[in-house]
Amino acid sequence: MILKFPNLDTVRLALTTGAIPSGVARTSAVAGFDDEQHLWVETEASLSRAVQNELKRLGVQTAKSSGATLTIDVCCWAELLPLQADARPVAGLEKTPILFDLAGGEHLSQLVVEILRLGNDRQGFRWLESDESKNTRALLRVIGPPYYSLLRALDRNGNTTGPRAFVERAPRVWVEVGQTHPLVEQIKPPEGKILLMRPPRVWTLLDDGPFRDIYEVLEFPLADAPARWREVPLGHKIKVTPTLKPGGSPDGAELWVLRDNPVEELNRFVQNADGQILHRLAFAVGEKDGEQTIVLRVRPSKLPPPVVVLKSVGYRPYKTLPNLFLPVGARLHPPMTGLSRPRACRRTSSGRWGTGSTSSSITIGRSYKRGYRRHSSTSNRSSATRTARPGQSSHRRNPTSRSAKSVRTKAAEASPKQSYGSRRTTTSRTKKTPCPSKRSTKPCPPPSRASCDNN
Repeated sequence: MILKFPNLDTVRLALTTGAIPSGVARTSAVAGFDDEQHLWVETEASLSRAVQNELKRLGVQTAKSSGATLTIDVCCWAELLPLQADARPVAGLEKTPILFDLAGGEHLSQLVVEILRLGNDRQGFRWLESDESKNTRALLRVIGPPYYSLLRALDRNGNTTGPRAFVERAPRVWVEVGQTHPLVEQIKPPEGKILLMRPPRVWTLLDDGPFRDIYEVLEFPLADAPARWREVPLGHKIKVTPTLKPGGSPDGAELWVLRDNPVEELNRFVQNADGQILHRLAFAVGEKDGEQTIVLRVRPSKLPPPVVVLKSVGYRPYKTLPNLFLPVGARLHPPMTGLSRPRACRRTSSGRWGTGSTSSSITIGRSYKRGYRRHSSTSNRSSATRTARPGQSSHRRNPTSRSAKSVRTKAAEASPKQSYGSRRTTTSRTKKTPCPSKRSTKPCPPPSRASCDNN
């Protein structure tokens, strides 16, 4: 059947109003224009009498022969409508995918390098080959392409092999940038296909498929050349000056340094502190330029550090580095690990603590472990008094020696003498006091704390 349409607007009206049934509109046809720009369409589909009457009301005539040369093959009737210029810019171009259709590998490499040079690597490609002519073409999808590359595709200046740019106007419908179709929203490609539309009415169906990242095929070969630099060991150590910065917890002190009247301050603390706290502490006394300094330190224990109230500066251990203490409420900058700990704390068994303001360098104090003395709960009170007053003589006898002597005397009296051999070889040996729980019900004499400390 041959139909004669007055113009293209009548074709569009017949398609949108349903005058041409959808089953007929999806079939292929052949068309052509006569000298008066009337459109002649020949289709193999048969039209009912009602459809023909509806088309007559729109000005469409039926004929037995065509009055024009039919040279336009279309896959559907919507392809009869040519693309129209679209003056609207692409909204959100920096996030919009643009599809470039390229004639071959040379054009693909040139465009890829150009877009990479302009700072965009969000590119994916597909390489296609025709089954009939064995010609190749490439599809390059770029998200937010540079304006320079996009304008070069739009201003082709008659170059038939230059790149073409398409934007997706509908799902799987790609229309050349700057163009649109009157029925673009109603066009639905077959499942698994994509449609490329370029003016005037060139439609191309391609298989839908994934795009490969452009870096999968990029190579940057470099010319071989001898290396002018060789690796050598570093001739010196990298010196880093640590500083103290505000930060860290104000609690958890395990070392205290007494500088202002240290002997009197320690004497006051010993007289008022609990015996359990004194048992966990050790102290060392140093002197420099006639000024005494006392360092008080917590002995190793699984218990948390005790709360000590002194007129002193408190220090806490720095991470897991041994013998390194920082003031409470301060942190070390830059931070150090076991591999980068200070050289002063590596080959010594002494305790070191850092002092100084948060913006100045750190001053290292030092006290050897063998200089620490242990506090006890009873006898150290008097010893602390004697230490605090070195110029005065004490009229009291040493309770430590008296307690130790009484323990030895009672142990000697409680052990009987034994004879071995004849009178000439008779010897007297003192046995150790047996444990009350095993041999005797008589309790052992309780030793004093001072004797325990001495032993």
